[in-house]
Amino acid sequence: MLFAVVFFVYGGTFFYLYAVSFFFFLRLFRYDKVLFAFALFICLVSLWPSQPAEAVDEGVVVHSERGREHPRFRLKGDEGTFVVYSETPVHTGEAVRIEATRGETADDGFFGGFDYGRHLRAEGIDGVLFADDIERIERPFTPYALRGAIERYIERTFAETKAYMYTFVLAERSFFTEDLTGSVSRLGIAHFFAVSGLHVGLLSAALYKGLSLVHTGWGRDVVLSVFLLLFLLVSGFQVSVMRAVLMAWALLLNKRFSLGFTPVDVLAVLALAFIGMRSEWLYHSGFLLSFGVSLGLLLMRPAFKGGAFRRVFTVAWTAFLISMPLVLSMQGGVNAWAVGFNMVYGVFTTMCFLPLVYLTFCLPFLEPILALAAGVFERSLNVLGLTVFTVALYIPAGGVRLVYYLLLARVYQAYILNARLFRAVCVFAGFLLLVALSPFLTPYTEVTMFNVRGDAFLLRDAFNRCNILIDTGEGDPHDSLVRAIQRLNVRRLDYVFLTHRHTDHYGEYDDVAAHFSIGNTVTNVDQDRYEDEVHACGAFSFYIYPLEWPHRGENDRSILMWIDVAGERYLFTGDIEGPRERTILDTYEVGADVLKVPHHGSITSSSEAFLRAVSADTALVPADRDNPFDHPHPEVIARLKRGGMEAFTLAEDGSVRFHYIFSRRFESTAFP
Repeated sequence: MLFAVVFFVYGGTFFYLYAVSFFFFLRLFRYDKVLFAFALFICLVSLWPSQPAEAVDEGVVVHSERGREHPRFRLKGDEGTFVVYSETPVHTGEAVRIEATRGETADDGFFGGFDYGRHLRAEGIDGVLFADDIERIERPFTPYALRGAIERYIERTFAETKAYMYTFVLAERSFFTEDLTGSVSRLGIAHFFAVSGLHVGLLSAALYKGLSLVHTGWGRDVVLSVFLLLFLLVSGFQVSVMRAVLMAWALLLNKRFSLGFTPVDVLAVLALAFIGMRSEWLYHSGFLLSFGVSLGLLLMRPAFKGGAFRRVFTVAWTAFLISMPLVLSMQGGVNAWAVGFNMVYGVFTTMCFLPLVYLTFCLPFLEPILALAAGVFERSLNVLGLTVFTVALYIPAGGVRLVYYLLLARVYQAYILNARLFRAVCVFAGFLLLVALSPFLTPYTEVTMFNVRGDAFLLRDAFNRCNILIDTGEGDPHDSLVRAIQRLNVRRLDYVFLTHRHTDHYGEYDDVAAHFSIGNTVTNVDQDRYEDEVHACGAFSFYIYPLEWPHRGENDRSILMWIDVAGERYLFTGDIEGPRERTILDTYEVGADVLKVPHHGSITSSSEAFLRAVSADTALVPADRDNPFDHPHPEVIARLKRGGMEAFTLAEDGSVRFHYIFSRRFESTAFP
């Protein structure tokens, strides 16, 4: 059973381990023939070809998010289901006809980054549309109108606590302010504000106990099942709610017909069903967190012993440790005091806040009391937010994360058996320390061009001897560059070079400075401290060319430098254009093995003479798919090819990484 959990929680994130997890499930569960037939069925279903729709022009709104900065809704039509961005307010259940353009749904182009298209497919969404015009039309009643009616009821009834009503009744957090959302995330209690099995369990238990006072037979189970169906519909079919509702139904049937299935059996079958219907669930963080934490808690129940406080403490730690690798991959860090905060806010949420929200929903005159409780809660977040201590760590996917779960399981086995617990904990802690120190153990050098809007290059020397960041790209609310560097467990940048004062080269600097220790920041304003001299950093050496002519344009005043990496010379050119190319050729030698193509491949740069003088064999072109200037220019790409250069572009390749092992270069790209 232990191995089944490990392969499900982690192995499921790799499709090629899917068969292995099947093997353990079928070997260890008691209903082998039933599960084998079911597994075979869902495998066939998952292999059935499906063709996603290209667009939809009319349908029913099945989910509306109006509290966002850019409101959106889900539109379900005969052709498929789409996320539609529109400033026109609509309610769930309304039928509309739209004129729209198709949006991009590709992944973010970072190694290990977020794949938006896969995320949408996991939720049964065919794509993204941007509505130019929306017209309401008449259609027969649909079940989604129930959610729309509740939306209208909340809007006209609740003023001070509307955000909480949307969150806990409709599983819609878009009405929370960014400050509040950020606070609960930093404290590590965001899951209390995403309708999940906790909320479904609380409501189901209260209703089940109440109905048991009236009827204990079929009537109670039917009423509870109908309520769960309505709650699933109202909550917009959130994955955690679907898991909890389907599991509740299965357990009711299991108990009613004395089938003998354990909760773990039921959860395993549901997980296989989800994956079989859509294999993309394997990569959906909500699915992995919901099923992984639930399965872990069920299997670790023997460890939840002792008094009430000890049980709550053990459950909180178990959930924290099971979810930690995924939370770290999404947020880049965890609050070291998250377990304590979860215990406090867990009791507050389940015993006070949630019941009060649902009671106020039914009895609106109680809103002042709920508003008072919400005010106390928000003020406590501000106070406790000052005590947050974030641990930045990334546990890489693959064998490292698998070892993490194996060692974690060994710790709980030792705890349950009360044998060699200290040794197991020390081994587990030692493993985490090795992961944290992994940059110091990395024997190879690498250079990465990141898929940002603008320029961003990271050069990492072997054994963490030197880390150099050249430019940071445009400011990014998702902090994609910061997350990408954190996934390397890098904590210090020895040098940050900002080649010139355009936001697509320095826009993300403040966020970088907030997350990493920076040794030296060099700009084109103060480059004279370093220019015209070779400097060493680890095994790297770099040289900054003096400004050979008083160019006035900011592009032509970019830092121009070479860096020697594992025996190859890289020439970084910022956004220099024709005039700077000509003066540099008249003054210096600029030969290199790898050229960072000037100005994102603009036609104003990369003259034949300049490319011929550099004579590189490889060119890096930082021009992403959505850049507004249509960089790189086709003529520049043609010049690179005529010069015998292999060109890597962000638009075609996403992030590009060169590894140097024994001075031999190995290339990899984020886009296949």
